[in-house]
Amino acid sequence: MVIIYHLDELHEDASERVLYILEGEKDVDRARVLGLLATCNSGGAKNWSQELNAFVRDRQICIVPDNDTAGLSHAQKLYDCLKLDDIEATIVTSHLEQLNDKEDFSDWMDKNNNDVDAFLELVDADIKNQPTPEQAYLDRFGIKPANALFDMHFDPLNFFYDGLIPSVGLTMIAALPKTGKSWFVLNLAKHMDDNGVAVHYLAAEDNERRLKDRVEKVFKDSVRHLTYHAVMSVESPLPRGEDALFYIETIVKGTGAKCVIVDTVQSILNPSAKNKNYEQSVEEYDPLRKLAHRLGIALIVVHHCKKSSDVATTPLEKVIGSIGITGTAETILVMEQRTGSKDCKLNVTGKDVEQCDKYLSWNGHGFNIDDDVYEAQLGPFQRLVLNLIKESPRCMQKSIVVTTGKDQSQVSKAIDKLVEVGLVIKKEGRLIAQ
Repeated sequence: MVIIYHLDELHEDASERVLYILEGEKDVDRARVLGLLATCNSGGAKNWSQELNAFVRDRQICIVPDNDTAGLSHAQKLYDCLKLDDIEATIVTSHLEQLNDKEDFSDWMDKNNNDVDAFLELVDADIKNQPTPEQAYLDRFGIKPANALFDMHFDPLNFFYDGLIPSVGLTMIAALPKTGKSWFVLNLAKHMDDNGVAVHYLAAEDNERRLKDRVEKVFKDSVRHLTYHAVMSVESPLPRGEDALFYIETIVKGTGAKCVIVDTVQSILNPSAKNKNYEQSVEEYDPLRKLAHRLGIALIVVHHCKKSSDVATTPLEKVIGSIGITGTAETILVMEQRTGSKDCKLNVTGKDVEQCDKYLSWNGHGFNIDDDVYEAQLGPFQRLVLNLIKESPRCMQKSIVVTTGKDQSQVSKAIDKLVEVGLVIKKEGRLIAQ
């Protein structure tokens, strides 16, 4: 049962003093020693409930958060809970400017020699600068005048792999089972490792024996910045849900990883009877996206596609789950295996990448990425014809026949194929490479 700290003393106080709601009992005791009326709920952050509102009604309330995500989240939840009963409150934030991450009210007092008057000045400033209820609501969603954009400055976008993997954000890689997803992400990890980017690979469906075989084939004998977690070789269960977010954050801080690959993402999501066959909701992916931005990392999650009998028309529709999932991930790479081959077509789409198709050619230990999916599938003669057209802008079919020594029907067939896939156009009898 959640209760209020020092509830008896709060009942006995009939003054109109400001009530400070802090996060922990240590801070409440410190505030009371300094002459402030203070309390907190039991159970720590996020445990204030609407039933507790009855004990603080008709008071001027200031919420004093700790300087961390949990503290600020608790303060906002407490504020919203008080609003349910029309109880006015102010979230005090000015003191946070002097605090390091995870420090609190007591730390502020330690740094300021218990100068409670200085703290009260900060409180008064926060109260005076408190936005109107309407503005506070708009601020929660980042609603601003459009002219504010002119004063904003953003760092240029950086990529860890050829315009495919943004250096910050959530990237989803999806494909059918046995398509080569794990090989592909290890190829990406190899590229990043070669370029000095620290990568952590969460192999949820592998043990160390299988992972060793794959890493040896992909990395040869040179691994510099890669760490791994082979889940099937350790007894500790893999954290899920909110615990998985803490797991990823700890990995990043402990290893210095700038990219975390989760293979597969289902291993860290909470299983649900309502969400069978990997049909997770947006609420389960959005925290991953926010975590990637808060940590400033690339978070790559491996996901599954629908079976061939369930396949829709577009690549995004093939990803298992609601359309909101692909809307939450900022970059989506969908692998489609070519019939009769280990090669794959890679559909690339997202908010910060150019929408395109690439070709993944199987090399025995992963894939080579070719920029143009259609050009990569050309036969030797078709490729020769395309190169001749590129080398001689606005050339004519007759010159290709002469140069190659092939008959006109064979050249015509190759050109028709190039036109069909959009690599060449015909204009006034001449051939132009696109």
